[in-house]
Amino acid sequence: MGIGVNDASKWKLEYQYGELNADGSVDTNKNTGNIAKQISSFAGLANPFVQTFKYDSLYRLIEAKETVGTNSISALKLIIKSIKF
Repeated sequence: MGIGVNDASKWKLEYQYGELNADGSVDTNKNTGNIAKQISSFAGLANPFVQTFKYDSLYRLIEAKETVGTNSISALKLIIKSIKF
């Protein structure tokens, strides 16, 4: 988001659809329509915010994780437990 259509000088969002791999890359060949990774940045930010998402076999969200830059310590990690019947 910026002052023009292609201007990302103020705020930039990148979405990657597919399945999240163990190394943090996204396999776009396994695209089910769910977001696997979102990268948020803006002018003056040294390291982007990276949110990753994992889903179960029924495409329900089971993990959401946020990191800043290359720091392996999560700023936010949410693990959702399935309800078994």
